[in-house]
Amino acid sequence: MKILRVTALSIFISCIPVPLSAQTPEDRYPFVRDDKVGFIDHQGREVIPPRFSNAGDTAHFDIGLAPVFEAGKGSGYIDPSGRFVIGPTEIWGWGRPFHEDIAAVLIWNKNGNRPGWIDRSGKLIFSGMGVEGTYFSDGLMSMRGANGKWGFVNKYFQFVIQPQFDHAFEFSEGRAEVSIGRKWGFIDKSGGIVMPLKYDWASPFSDGRARVRINIPNGTVMTEEGEQPNYRYQYGFVDHEGNEVIPLQFEDAHYFSEGNAMVVPSNFKLFGIIDKRGTFVHDPGI
Repeated sequence: MKILRVTALSIFISCIPVPLSAQTPEDRYPFVRDDKVGFIDHQGREVIPPRFSNAGDTAHFDIGLAPVFEAGKGSGYIDPSGRFVIGPTEIWGWGRPFHEDIAAVLIWNKNGNRPGWIDRSGKLIFSGMGVEGTYFSDGLMSMRGANGKWGFVNKYFQFVIQPQFDHAFEFSEGRAEVSIGRKWGFIDKSGGIVMPLKYDWASPFSDGRARVRINIPNGTVMTEEGEQPNYRYQYGFVDHEGNEVIPLQFEDAHYFSEGNAMVVPSNFKLFGIIDKRGTFVHDPGI
């Protein structure tokens, strides 16, 4: 029976999309030689010699572009041939992947670096407020306002959901996770709360379901900071309307993909597989 368990999980894992699952001649993957970054193609052939800085881990291709820094030239984005199509420039660096034709960068300044965003021509379209690394999804981007709270801006960088949350993450499937006072819930694109902020953690939507969690006190644990509260987790899943369609009952849970998710039931240490109704299609107790 153990062989069956491993086989079923392996089949499920193999169905989860990964970057290598759809390789094409245009795909590029970074490698390091002599502390410089170059790129190989999907057959392992070196197609872009190593000439870029090895600082950080941002030099990855996404939708045909990779953010890089080349000494003596500056920062920019290259195409699969290694040619700069945005930049190079010494005004900004640490480019992030483009989302909805806008990418976050870090603007260099001797008095302190600040976040900025560029379009696909490399034009700086906004800087100053915000946190470098956030991105647009469903036409909106989470941003921290002057009051220190988080809201959402449109592509004119105007707040359309006013800063009111302690934390806010990107929209997925028309919903975004937000928190106030360490409790999490979901809002829609109008800013309306579609799921009360009552959970200890929430994740983005995937395949029509989002994971939520409550923390149940379970004694204490000793850490470097001293004795700290210990918790037992219970995970479940909600739908777009905020309904708990799969009750909070699992010790661990992964996101849904192609109609299934891996979960660990209470009192088990092994993953099983459930469908979108919460029914086991492979029970770890088998």
